[in-house]
Amino acid sequence: MANYGRTTIGASWLEFEFRRRSRKITISTDETMVKILAYVRTQGTASNGTKACLLNPVNQAIVHESSLLSGFTDTSGAWREWTITGTITAADYWLVLAADGIAGGGNTIQVAYDTVSSDSSLYQSWFPDGTATWPSLGSFVGTEDAAAGYTQDISLYLETSSGGGGGGPNVPLARRFGPQSFQRILVNL
Repeated sequence: MANYGRTTIGASWLEFEFRRRSRKITISTDETMVKILAYVRTQGTASNGTKACLLNPVNQAIVHESSLLSGFTDTSGAWREWTITGTITAADYWLVLAADGIAGGGNTIQVAYDTVSSDSSLYQSWFPDGTATWPSLGSFVGTEDAAAGYTQDISLYLETSSGGGGGGPNVPLARRFGPQSFQRILVNL
């Protein structure tokens, strides 16, 4: 089993309905996907639905799309899972959360995050293009929210049943570089 992305819980909350919140991951070897997890909560009586997906960072095409997660009403926050299956090939991807919702309404959905130094190569946010038909994410490319997304390190990761692991800024050195490399680093200190 390997995890790609952020597996720790952020201290703040960020709304993401009708907007994509994303983090970059790097898959170093072909992997078998199991699920995508995010630490999320609702701010009301229901959640209309959220999806997670993996996007090609070059053309923003959806490479893999999860099942729909809907109907949870947890206002305190919990790790939620989106089923995603298949093989993912070694490459860079945007790991994305998107939600159907009404900002500030009874179905507001939020993800845990921390504010970090601005880095558009690791963290981004997009508005939809206005033609998305829920629950399809096919048109969820839209306009980048450059003012907001670059500093939001969201609690979101991909779990695989095979190999590697790593691919994110919050991965321990021993897992990012392998135990032998880590031992060499310690010896050389």
